[in-house]
Amino acid sequence: MYKARDVAYIGILAALNSVSEVFIGGSLYILGFYFKGTIMIGINLLLYVITREMVNKRGDVLAVAFITAFLRFAFLGQLSAALGIFIEGIIVEVVFDILRADSKGCIVAGALANTWTLFHPFLIGIYILGPERVLIYNKVASYLIQKGYSGALFLGLFYPLSGAMLGFIIIKAVSLFKKRKVILVRENNVTLTPK
Repeated sequence: MYKARDVAYIGILAALNSVSEVFIGGSLYILGFYFKGTIMIGINLLLYVITREMVNKRGDVLAVAFITAFLRFAFLGQLSAALGIFIEGIIVEVVFDILRADSKGCIVAGALANTWTLFHPFLIGIYILGPERVLIYNKVASYLIQKGYSGALFLGLFYPLSGAMLGFIIIKAVSLFKKRKVILVRENNVTLTPK
């Protein structure tokens, strides 16, 4: 059961995630920036790890993802992006529930969530935008076949590996922050009460 403090943390972190999605993600989308999904996965994963550190209850990451997706759709009207964010949250929540939000969990969550950004435009777009997305998918697939398998191999390796690196960097940054916080608490002789 969520306490009022947990709900407040989820609300604040979902608001931060929504602001990053609307402003940073929206700007990258307008500019046509390549690999914008990878950048947004990094920001989202950082906030998901902080959520799990602060709340540490089943469904906390999913709640942040749902609120973020809803606000992204409400402010920018991008249903495909909103569904992508929500499904990314489901992926991270499941991985964190199985492996915990430690080094291994963040690496796997980052790899899977970032790989999802590779397939998301085609899988979600087909149902939202219709068959013309299938034609785009066919063009991309035929281009990769004409150029050989090196392009497909690059994409197949780039997305999971870059996501895994994001997960590793994020968990190390969070753990350094936690260690620094403990040192500051010890220096000031402050005792913390457990949750």
